Amino acid sequence: MQTIPDLSNFNPISLKGINSISLMKRFDTKYVFHKNKLPDVLDFLKKHYSILEMGNKRFFRYENIYLDTDEHQFYISHHNKKKNRHKVRVRKYLESQDCFLEVKFKNNKDRTIKKRIQIEESKMTGDFILGNKDFVENHLPREVCPIEKLYPSIHINFNRFTLANVSNKERLTFDVGLEYYDSNSDIKVIDDLVIAELKQEMVSRNSPVVEFFKNQNIRPAKFSKYCTGMLLIKDDIKYNRFKTRLNELEKYIA
Repeated sequence: MQTIPDLSNFNPISLKGINSISLMKRFDTKYVFHKNKLPDVLDFLKKHYSILEMGNKRFFRYENIYLDTDEHQFYISHHNKKKNRHKVRVRKYLESQDCFLEVKFKNNKDRTIKKRIQIEESKMTGDFILGNKDFVENHLPREVCPIEKLYPSIHINFNRFTLANVSNKERLTFDVGLEYYDSNSDIKVIDDLVIAELKQEMVSRNSPVVEFFKNQNIRPAKFSKYCTGMLLIKDDIKYNRFKTRLNELEKYIA
């Protein structure tokens, strides 16, 4: 069972306040480390960041369905280091019950652009792609992938808390308790891993967390929750570039 970290020492920021740095177009830097380092990390960050608080809660559940083709097109594009690649998912915020259909695009400058629309919760298990055909095709060109080829590939759930530094225009998210499954598999849990993601309008090494992580020997890392889940759940995919990551993950899997 996931242990909730102590987040009580942070000053709160509202959803309205954090939306002032929504960063739908941004640069992302990820850091991956064992959860035993988290108390020291939080002790440092409380002096520089506020924490998203909604309804007296600071720790939130995210449930996601990632879509792909039968040939795992989006996964293979990532594995092969293709530039200008896409991902499509449905995300549900469990506490609010809000659901969004999202198309993410990472361009050849490593900038992430996310577009999304809100959908009904019932559409998470229905024909939500064809029901939002115009939105998807506006952001996922048919020559890249016809929407008729998309299907729910994998479920990815996790818990998140979000920090914000308004003056620096940056967010810092922490994801813990990763769960992966599809229609043919048992749930795989990665309970001891923390994925921190620094989201910035422009890349800046003056961020308070960058130097701190460096001093803690927590280095920037390439980590895709989607690709990691595919490695753990699917038996028939190409994975040679991710062999080292797969071996490292074994010590974190419950």
